[in-house]
Amino acid sequence: MTERRVVLALGAVAVTGTVLAAYYWVHKPLTPTQALALARSAVNLGVAALLTVLGGAMGRRLRCGWGGEDVAEAGERVILDAALGWGVGGLVFLALGLSGLYYGLAAWGLVIFGVLWLRREAGTWLRDLAAAARAAAPPDGAARLAAVVVLFTLALGLLRALAPPVMWDALVYHLTLPKLYAQGHGLRLAPQDFSLFTGMPQISEMLYTAAGLLRGDLPGEGAIAAQTLGWAFGALAALAVASLAQAIGLAGIWAAAVLLSSFTVALSLAWAYGDLLLVVFAAAMLAALRQWQHRSRPGWLLLAGVYGGLAWGCKYTGLAVPLAGAAGAAVIGLSRAHAQQRLRRAAWSGAAVLLAAGLVFSPWLLKNWLFTGSPVYPLMWPAADMDALRQWFYSRPDAAERGWRALAIFPRATFFGVQGGNAYDVTLGPLYLLLPLVLLFGWSRLPASMRAELRLMLVFGAVGYAAWVALALYSALATQARLFFALLPALAVLGVGGMAAARQLDTPGLRLSVVLRGLVVFVLGLGGLETLTHFVSQNPMAYLIGAQTAAEYRADRLGWYERAMASVNALPDEARVVFLWETRSLTCAKAVRCDPDVVIDRWWHLRRTVGTAEAIVQQWREAGATHVLIYDTGARFVEADPRSAFVPADWAELEALRGQLELVEAFGLVYGLYAIP
Repeated sequence: MTERRVVLALGAVAVTGTVLAAYYWVHKPLTPTQALALARSAVNLGVAALLTVLGGAMGRRLRCGWGGEDVAEAGERVILDAALGWGVGGLVFLALGLSGLYYGLAAWGLVIFGVLWLRREAGTWLRDLAAAARAAAPPDGAARLAAVVVLFTLALGLLRALAPPVMWDALVYHLTLPKLYAQGHGLRLAPQDFSLFTGMPQISEMLYTAAGLLRGDLPGEGAIAAQTLGWAFGALAALAVASLAQAIGLAGIWAAAVLLSSFTVALSLAWAYGDLLLVVFAAAMLAALRQWQHRSRPGWLLLAGVYGGLAWGCKYTGLAVPLAGAAGAAVIGLSRAHAQQRLRRAAWSGAAVLLAAGLVFSPWLLKNWLFTGSPVYPLMWPAADMDALRQWFYSRPDAAERGWRALAIFPRATFFGVQGGNAYDVTLGPLYLLLPLVLLFGWSRLPASMRAELRLMLVFGAVGYAAWVALALYSALATQARLFFALLPALAVLGVGGMAAARQLDTPGLRLSVVLRGLVVFVLGLGGLETLTHFVSQNPMAYLIGAQTAAEYRADRLGWYERAMASVNALPDEARVVFLWETRSLTCAKAVRCDPDVVIDRWWHLRRTVGTAEAIVQQWREAGATHVLIYDTGARFVEADPRSAFVPADWAELEALRGQLELVEAFGLVYGLYAIP
């Protein structure tokens, strides 16, 4: 009887398999093209996940060796480890680039060695990650709505990140530099590829280079893998602020929701920029300072400085992080020392943070000094290709904010900033400003222990904001609020503190906390709708399922730029193309072919150093240039800007330049490709 049942069961299995195989042989659920597209996305996601887990494992090994194993909260352990591992990984790839070892085989060798060496730490970090995700589970109905918005925003960001890069700065340098480094197998670039961005601190770009080398095919699939790693930066940033809030007794999911309530932050999940990694490092520094506040171990103070140095290594404006962290450490030092020793303890605490940060940041100064003769290239004084004229044009101190306008730069950026629409170039949303203001009204009613925790966030935010104001007084570039996204972790936690303070202000007649939660959910819903609308307009799904090629996807979103670059790439091998008012060159087929106008100052500078159109053409000809690509729309935009540094004679001479060149192809009224006779 048993044997008969076995035979019948096997027969049923065989019939089931035969029917399903026959059906799907005819009705294929996926075409080979679709299957290839999905596999391609899976590989890109796998590369980003590998670098993330390896970063977490490396950070755990280093942190525990440092003596920081006694962190109670799983979420804080996750972010401390990932931030440290990513930062050290970026410095390792800096050393690899300086050694001329940017090869896929070398990158894979390092990764495989790391996986074998750190396999136990990787498992521990993944368990902590799962525990942190469970701990962030929302406790009530309103928080569940916030969690839905957070997960929804992250999911849309991931889908966009898996499509080809189209954002401006990614095409200018965040992904273009990794492409050039990979093609040259190191950090040394040919003269035509050298620009001010090569002198910026580049931990983000080092990690993007690692992703590209592991994936190969820069600027194609390797760039998408790097962009997906950028999404991982954003996902860990959301977890970081949630963990910070939760560690001090607040609802962490609200902090993550506040962070992602900014339309710009939500979009930047798929941008492959450096801002979200800066957020991760800032959050890790705050977590380390919290540990020092509670445990008094000097190692935590120095580790906070390490995170500050890594944040500084993302971009020069990241200096605000160690400055703000040093101030926070000084305030903690003041609170725990005897009266006679307070000033000494405060000074020692702040100095320790700054010293550790400076040591971690110093490799970028050394690299610049070796390549340009100036450790702070392209800033402060002329060096290499950045003369005094170009430095002035880049910073535009004449157009910097003045007086109250600089002091009020954050509220002004909040109310007037529009992503891609003005000089602020950001849509922050109202919660970063509204919720911390609510905190002021209920501050005195919060428990003393919570006020002590939030005081660190207040000091960090205040000093970071002071740094922003100081730079805004010096440079017009500082109006870009993205440069100071390092303030967002503190603002997000303070925002949730405002929600907690509102509960202390509830009365029988007015449940302010309920009203405030409802308004926050309303704002989050509007933000989610705005993010969804943008996602639909971008429509990455056509590419992700194989219905569009990468070139078709870029053409739909970049318009004439993609066609112009296709024509540039179709020029003879010996062609050398000078760009005017066009900064982007990621998809240029050969690095030696394209010379982008990365600061949009080329024509302005040439007019003041060379002079006439005839002399400029002669200089180009002697330098080996064969063609000129003029971004006419960009030129018209600059000409119409009332703050433009150009004068009418510059535009008149531009028309004379066209007379010196031979038109090869016009792309609507947007681009003109010219040959140099």
